[in-house]
Amino acid sequence: MAALERLRQRIDPIVGRETVSLAQAAGRVLAAPLVSPRAVPAFDNAAVDGFAFAATSQASTGPTRLALVADRAAAGHPAAAVVPPGHAMRVLTGAVMPAGTDTVAMQEEVIEDGSSLTLARPMRPSSNRRRAGEDIAAGAALFAPGLVLRPHHVAVAAEIGLAYLPVFKRLRLALLSSGDELREPGGSLPPGALFDANRYLLQGLLRNLPVEVDDLGILPDDAGAVASAMLAAAGTHHVILTSGGAFEGRRGPRGPHGRAARPPAFLADRDEARPPFGLRQSRRGADHRPARQPGRRRGLLHAPGAPLCLPAWPAPTGSSPGPSPCPPPSR
Repeated sequence: MAALERLRQRIDPIVGRETVSLAQAAGRVLAAPLVSPRAVPAFDNAAVDGFAFAATSQASTGPTRLALVADRAAAGHPAAAVVPPGHAMRVLTGAVMPAGTDTVAMQEEVIEDGSSLTLARPMRPSSNRRRAGEDIAAGAALFAPGLVLRPHHVAVAAEIGLAYLPVFKRLRLALLSSGDELREPGGSLPPGALFDANRYLLQGLLRNLPVEVDDLGILPDDAGAVASAMLAAAGTHHVILTSGGAFEGRRGPRGPHGRAARPPAFLADRDEARPPFGLRQSRRGADHRPARQPGRRRGLLHAPGAPLCLPAWPAPTGSSPGPSPCPPPSR
């Protein structure tokens, strides 16, 4: 959590906004407060199938006999008739409560004989009645900007009658690995070489985020090649995520300009179990807005070259997890 907080302190929103349909909203980031324009439910309605009546029509003790009104109310089909005192009307779940009623008895709780029904005992007023605004009040603040919209959030937006939602445009992210020792999986592996696992792990993790990922492949340990790739990516992307070259060694760290540079600001402490994750910021690059704004910062995230660590290898159901690939933290 400390690393996430440090990251939040170092970045600013840089993308514009757009409006998308509900069918496209899941997984996107909400760009404005979501306030309900109406109450949900919009009207008092029956919570069960049964008979609606006025609670004051009941006897104070013992059974109550009520005459049945010929009309009935169903979901989407409100009743036209008014229920007078001493009477009841058949209602189905979701129906608007008929005028003159405030309580619903489940049909299993009454004895019906065609033209009337009998309640065995008095019911509490407003039983089995859902009031307007019981779920969501009109004007209620539901979601704040920055929320990653999940399917249930989208369903709430549909329930309050919205067809479109304001969201932030997707970040464009450039993903790359660096190192002369790296090879693409599926090819040959010379002595001393490694298959690049990090890029595929990061691609899978990023797939569930509202970002557009461009895979730039593997860069060699060459300052000119790194500089060229970094500068080109900074001109067309909001974020550059690299794996490798995050630590200062014999060759020195490879910064965004392809030359020895100060180490990035580490987002995780070096004595934490997870390996450090570094951040630099670049002022080159394009923006989603029509006018280019070269002064806006771009994030340059550095992950270590060692395969990114997980708490434990995934294990089949019923078996023990394998040992963690993460080395213990140095003290």
